[in-house]
Amino acid sequence: MLFRSKLLFFIALSGIIFGLAAKFFCILTHSIEKIFSHLSYPPLRPFVAGLILIGSYQLIGTYQYAGLGISTIQQALHIPAHYTDPALKTLVTALTVGSGFKGGEFIPLVFIGTTLGSALSLILPVSCGLLAVAGFAAVFGAAANTPIACTFMAIELFGYEIAPYALLACVVSYYVSGRHSIYKGQR
Repeated sequence: MLFRSKLLFFIALSGIIFGLAAKFFCILTHSIEKIFSHLSYPPLRPFVAGLILIGSYQLIGTYQYAGLGISTIQQALHIPAHYTDPALKTLVTALTVGSGFKGGEFIPLVFIGTTLGSALSLILPVSCGLLAVAGFAAVFGAAANTPIACTFMAIELFGYEIAPYALLACVVSYYVSGRHSIYKGQR
């Protein structure tokens, strides 16, 4: 029983980190949106952001953070991700969405959550797969203010055994992220 309570403690701790990641993503995305709103000609916003993104990918030396990143997500479920993976995906996705490319938040937030959880397995005594799945659900659940729906999504995708861990991570991350949401009209 002690092992289970330690595991739940570390899942809750990771939920705090997932919530902070979701909150940071929301704040950064809305801040970029505000900055780009100063460009009076709307089609110029994604054009400028596209140039910045191309330059960023050249600077980083990889296009791994462009697109969906499904292979990175799948790999992070089994092998610990590098801590830069969620950070860099956060930056490029916030720039992309904040500049006007709407509708592309779900998979990038899954990428961020899965790789963040996977990377946390290097410092927390929890399996890579469990933390990756918890992050998968919790980061999007916090950013979209949908912790229960994301808990059920995790159960549907990864089995009922994940239920208590996904629920705990999602509820904690939702609480930590506060009123922040990727959707401005959401209350």
